[in-house]
Amino acid sequence: MDYHHPEVQQRIRQLMVLIFSLIACATMTIVQPLGHRKKVPEPYHTSALSGEAWVIELLVGHPDHI
Repeated sequence: MDYHHPEVQQRIRQLMVLIFSLIACATMTIVQPLGHRKKVPEPYHTSALSGEAWVIELLVGHPDHI
């Protein structure tokens, strides 16, 4: 086979691009989920109060906290 023929070289380049694209897609499929790990949720209701005292704290507490 004559590897110096322009059509053969073009076909080889096309195959190389295809192989590179497949490797890149496979790599992203593996790597991407690693960067999107679930974050530990931050507790929202952390008051030591309960029941009626908690409701009063919600109603009259700091306006930026509710």
